[in-house]
Amino acid sequence: MSYGLISSEGNVIPLKKIVCQTDVSENFALHTLTQKYHNETNSPLSIRYIFPVPSGGVVIDFSAVIGGKKIVSEMTDKHTAQKIASSEKNCATLSKHSSGLLEVSLGCVASAADITIIIKYLTNVHMEDNRLRIIIPTVIAPRYVTYGKQYIIESAIEKPGYDISLNMTYKGKNIANISSPSHDISYEIDSYGANITFTHQQQANKDIIIDIALHGKNRPTMYHYAD
Repeated sequence: MSYGLISSEGNVIPLKKIVCQTDVSENFALHTLTQKYHNETNSPLSIRYIFPVPSGGVVIDFSAVIGGKKIVSEMTDKHTAQKIASSEKNCATLSKHSSGLLEVSLGCVASAADITIIIKYLTNVHMEDNRLRIIIPTVIAPRYVTYGKQYIIESAIEKPGYDISLNMTYKGKNIANISSPSHDISYEIDSYGANITFTHQQQANKDIIIDIALHGKNRPTMYHYAD
């Protein structure tokens, strides 16, 4: 099964770039994925967006910018959502399947249109032997490998045509080491936690995996920021 933007004919719309922003605090992570697509065909396409929500993950916000026009999500009960969808032409419908897939019907996009998808979701962070592992799916391929209660999407594309960037913040103390078995990263540790980025431009041929080793089990911490 294909993920990302899919036309009604089943063709995948090219993904050009992914920007990942992840904020980790204690045992939870807030992920914001910004995905940029482009309709390279000479005709308009009816499209839908499919995203494999990690096991235990909860989508809290979704928006799309299609040809300069923004679509935002609104949470409501199923009956009201169906009523709105049937009465408004420019309404997109969002649903989550039992398999964990998020699917959004986005209607028709013009030829050569740019499409930006922004999806925000919360996940639990798995800890094992004083080590936190954060996994960020990048919508690559439908093969899954389990790690604890999370899932990794293995790449089936040898030469992807798009780049990916990362900005991750971790709020917590007692950091012993930060590493990644999937990408080359750099990080800075301060009194509040750490900031993690890629050391150079990366192609999205695999999901992002970040391991944070702690000297001891992290304790809950509250931070207050004053303007």
